[in-house]
Amino acid sequence: TVGTHRWPAAISIGTNPTFDGVRGRQVEAYALDEKDLDLYDQAAKVEFGWRLRDTIKFAGLEPLLAQMKIDCDKARELTRYHA
Repeated sequence: TVGTHRWPAAISIGTNPTFDGVRGRQVEAYALDEKDLDLYDQAAKVEFGWRLRDTIKFAGLEPLLAQMKIDCDKARELTRYHA
């Protein structure tokens, strides 16, 4: 949520073990099905509904992107069903 606007999102919290040199924990929220949405440097309220999976190290970018698609599809299904 930013201001009065609310978007369903897939959220990642944790480390980024797939890529070397990325340190610390991060919170990354991907607003589902939004194009050209730029919320960088804006305060946002994040609400959590479901936990989809653990953070894992992938063999590279392609397997990570494939899993992200699965995660986003599942998040869409959950947010649509519980909206």
